[in-house]
Amino acid sequence: MRRFGSSVFTGALVLMLSGILSRVMGFFYRVFLSHAIGEEGMGVYQLSASAAMLFLSLCTAGFQTSISRFVAGVSEQRSLRLRYFACGIVLCLAMSLPASAFLYVFSGEIASGFLMEPDCQPLLEIIALSIPLASLHSCVCGYYFGCRNATLPALSQLIEQLLRVGSVWIVWGICTSRGTAVRAVHAAAGTLIGEMGSVLFLGMASVFVSRRQSSSRRDRSENIPGFFFCAKKIFLLALPLTANRLVLSFFQSLEGAMIPGQLRLAGMEQSQALSVFGVLTGMVMPFLFFPATLTTSVSLMLLPSISFAQSQNDTAQIQKSSGQNLRFCLWLGIFSCGTFLLYGGEIGEAVYHSPLSGHFMETLAWLCPFLYLTPAMGSILSGLGQTKPVFFHNLFGLFVRLLSIFLLIPPMGIRGYLLGLLASQILTCILHFRALHNTAGISFFSWSHIGVPVLLTAAAGFTGKGISLLFLRRTSLPPLFSILAGIAAMGILFLGPAAHTFFPERFHPKKASRDLPS
Repeated sequence: MRRFGSSVFTGALVLMLSGILSRVMGFFYRVFLSHAIGEEGMGVYQLSASAAMLFLSLCTAGFQTSISRFVAGVSEQRSLRLRYFACGIVLCLAMSLPASAFLYVFSGEIASGFLMEPDCQPLLEIIALSIPLASLHSCVCGYYFGCRNATLPALSQLIEQLLRVGSVWIVWGICTSRGTAVRAVHAAAGTLIGEMGSVLFLGMASVFVSRRQSSSRRDRSENIPGFFFCAKKIFLLALPLTANRLVLSFFQSLEGAMIPGQLRLAGMEQSQALSVFGVLTGMVMPFLFFPATLTTSVSLMLLPSISFAQSQNDTAQIQKSSGQNLRFCLWLGIFSCGTFLLYGGEIGEAVYHSPLSGHFMETLAWLCPFLYLTPAMGSILSGLGQTKPVFFHNLFGLFVRLLSIFLLIPPMGIRGYLLGLLASQILTCILHFRALHNTAGISFFSWSHIGVPVLLTAAAGFTGKGISLLFLRRTSLPPLFSILAGIAAMGILFLGPAAHTFFPERFHPKKASRDLPS
């Protein structure tokens, strides 16, 4: 049992560290990109990404989860693990290649007819080429997640980010020396280069790992099921997951395509509407999702582990692991909410030189607890096989957001969409929690889960704010340094009680040793 928890913790730690490095690089990349291509260029880039997400969901979402779950269930049978892996790749490529061809051929019609922005066509053509590569990437990552080995997926994530950022930076240097402007299409090309590099790395690393394992031990398993039997099992599990994700991605793409048009109905010009959309989706939301690196890493490793615990009928371990994960997400969400409420406006001004981005960060700060809890709950429910409730809950949340776009944006502007976004996250989170409670008896809402982090965040926040103001008045450094000093002080004051809560064995080793399962 300790090995079970240790593998989850180690894998989550590796993913967390690589995720933090990737998010830091992505953060500076977003800042650089916003200055290089402008707010309107960011809007075009985000519109293209929302349409491409529909095709990526068709080819990646369900198969990665299916491979991870089946591989986790046969972790001691290497030949069967590889059989499931090979079946997943074949099925994934069988869908990704036609999807890539379709997006490339009809990119003009999709850009003009669906996105209402012809400038998206060259971006869609480049993104179409990356779809088969992204499919292979997701299959390999799903295999290693199922083996509870996060090292190679983490390294591939770092390599992808390095190549994407590095290639765009090189293009920017060339364009600057020639006196030409960097465009959104260059950012799309960087995405393609990043996918190519990550797939090449994973392929070479997998060959090395496979040869090493085959030379060190022999698989004694017999009566391995046939290819079509394994492919059928993967397909039947991936089908509802893919259908769910495809429907959700369609409405998410529709959501992204509708926002600029509804903003025009609210009285904005085309360029202004694209700028507002680019600020919201390309600048603000990545900032809000930055702390989610921690929660996403734990959730990715938790899904195969929950599936393994369920196969062993270990209900106690499911409740313990899930409860700790959700409590961690809630504490982090409350802390992040306080941080963006106190510093969101200043961050937008100091980083993006955009008062609008700062206003969005302050308004959407209340999203953080629900934004981090909802994916974690969905991952646990998927690990328990409850994929249908996850789908309908997410669909209901999207429906609320679409209603806000239709009904609230024309009279209220972008503020109407922000209200709908907050309402949809709260409702989805409540529905997920109800399903978890009914399925596995998981309950984690109490004073120690909500009241304690709220009080800690308030105390640490006001102390950090005082330090930030003092730092700003007593030094001649740029405002960003005072913001970082305040957030760092706030994090240090919050971290001590949080560590005492989540790692009691470090503070009370005798009591913790008595509580450990045998």
